[in-house]
Amino acid sequence: TCGWPANQKCTGEPSESVIGFFLLSQGCFPCPGPSLNPIAMGGRWLAYAENKLIRCHQSRGGACGDNAQSYTATVINAAKTLKTGLTMVGKVVTQLAGTIPAGAVDEESAPHTTARRSPHCPGVVTIIDTHSVGEGQVLVSEDSDGEGVVAHFPAHDKPISCMQFNPSGMLLVTADTLGHDFHVFQILTHPWASSQSAVHHLYTLHRGETEAKVQDMCFTQDSRWVAISTLRGTTHVFPINPYGGAPCARTHMSPRVVNRMSRFQKSAGLEEIEQELNRAAAIGGG
Repeated sequence: TCGWPANQKCTGEPSESVIGFFLLSQGCFPCPGPSLNPIAMGGRWLAYAENKLIRCHQSRGGACGDNAQSYTATVINAAKTLKTGLTMVGKVVTQLAGTIPAGAVDEESAPHTTARRSPHCPGVVTIIDTHSVGEGQVLVSEDSDGEGVVAHFPAHDKPISCMQFNPSGMLLVTADTLGHDFHVFQILTHPWASSQSAVHHLYTLHRGETEAKVQDMCFTQDSRWVAISTLRGTTHVFPINPYGGAPCARTHMSPRVVNRMSRFQKSAGLEEIEQELNRAAAIGGG
């Protein structure tokens, strides 16, 4: 793991050997923890949390917004809002009584006020090619040509707390500071520019309604399972497919990764025929 001070310039080192360093001049979006600056390092690509979304470099796809809240999440948020309101009323009453000076700064509301005024945009991911960057500066801005940037897209509405590549480096799983949902993206790059790259949002993996800080993430070697651990001491294992689609017995009961089912296979009922043949063979052999 590695990290650097929030909102500061940071350097990275290519993964295979000590070839050189490159500089991310615009800085990264700060995360409250457990990792101050979450990054993901693949065999060649480096993903980090960008501090704002640059439209001219934005890739096609990504997450357009998190899913609507469930009833449980709505109730939890309503309770938090009520608690905050009661706390503020109590502080106002205390100020009127003369216990707290009227000019005292509200420690809880100050970070939120600062966040509202901040020009930074949370939840943005930038992926750079460490081989093409070599030793130099990576600048992602409206005036730069985006050299070395292979993808730039929104992943969450909240700040990103953790992310990880799969062994092939083509899939990226991300988590935000709330820890409710995890997003799995397929990165399809374009040789011309990051704005021509495609980022497919394959899955939204739901953990729960209570907040949790993600500590680590990991794919299996065949990318059919992804495990996500939190500071609550829990690990959540999700079935996925490297190409997307709903996991089923066909995709996860086999020792190998199976191809995506074609329309012909579905319409011809080949899967049902294969299941019947296997069932008949099992009965005959028994």
